[in-house]
Amino acid sequence: MRICTRWHAGLLAAPLFAMSIGFLLGAGCGKPGSGSAGPAVSGGGGATSSSSTVQSVSKNIQADPQLAAAGITVTEDRGSISLKGTVASMDLKDRAEKIVYDTQKQMKQQPGVWDYLMIAEAAARPGFGAATSSR
Repeated sequence: MRICTRWHAGLLAAPLFAMSIGFLLGAGCGKPGSGSAGPAVSGGGGATSSSSTVQSVSKNIQADPQLAAAGITVTEDRGSISLKGTVASMDLKDRAEKIVYDTQKQMKQQPGVWDYLMIAEAAARPGFGAATSSR
């Protein structure tokens, strides 16, 4: 009887394991530009981003006082814009992404952003990598 039970357990474990791996590899956070599979790119057509796009996005981010204070780094990455740095809130993260998309649209370029922005409020909460003291 034990052999039969182990065989059934192994039979069920393999598909569940495969589904788990598939979910982990294919799942994103549900927010455009936040997955690891690549930038969020919508529609077709248009040139890819270039150094002139980086300059325009940087200028537009610097025009926003809160984003300028965050010290966001803007680079071109595989034909898309890459954002790196830490912002104070999800609202600011979304605002920075919108600036990228609006600039690309204005320049008639294919939209896409690699968003590596971190949110400071999430990092400061216990359990999210922040150092805590028990004294």
